[in-house]
Amino acid sequence: MSLSLNPLVETDEGTLTTLGCKVEIDDSAVFRQMELSAMMDWSMLLPTERVAMQFDGDYITLQGNIGVITGSAGNCLALNDMIIDFGGRPANFCDLHGQAYHEQIEEMIYLLNEDRQIKVIFFNLFSDALQLEKFAYALKALLKAGMQFKKPIVFRGRGPPERVEKAKSVLLSLNLPDLFIEDDYEKAVRLAVSLAALK
Repeated sequence: MSLSLNPLVETDEGTLTTLGCKVEIDDSAVFRQMELSAMMDWSMLLPTERVAMQFDGDYITLQGNIGVITGSAGNCLALNDMIIDFGGRPANFCDLHGQAYHEQIEEMIYLLNEDRQIKVIFFNLFSDALQLEKFAYALKALLKAGMQFKKPIVFRGRGPPERVEKAKSVLLSLNLPDLFIEDDYEKAVRLAVSLAALK
């Protein structure tokens, strides 16, 4: 926890008083102070941020139009940097962590699909961070529930060949016209940037 007093002023009487105060609490330590967690104002967060926080993920809204989902913070930072390098604009920072649940993945895909700012959804996943099959089956579940995908999806998965191929097999069976599977990192990023520019 950190406490910031700003500005701190001295009155004419010589006493010190603060005109502003801010308290910041590290999310990873909230479980030790549950009474502070109960004070959380969820209305101050965007729906995507609420979903990520409820499942211990991280989500930050940016100003671009390429929505990304990854399984690690470093992966997401690298991906967003590459998107910018190739002339695109990432719409978010999204790290669902390796322990993401099917429900979390489904909810995040749904929210990105409904976000009018986002023109392309880019999944860059590693099996050691976020199991590839989780994403594939989450997408399948959403289609079965009747969700209509409104924007192109670019998928890049890395990991043990059997896991990558299993995820690809599930994805290809969905017959989505705007689903693009690309193994090469640079080609996948360039593809996402070019698709976003067309929208």
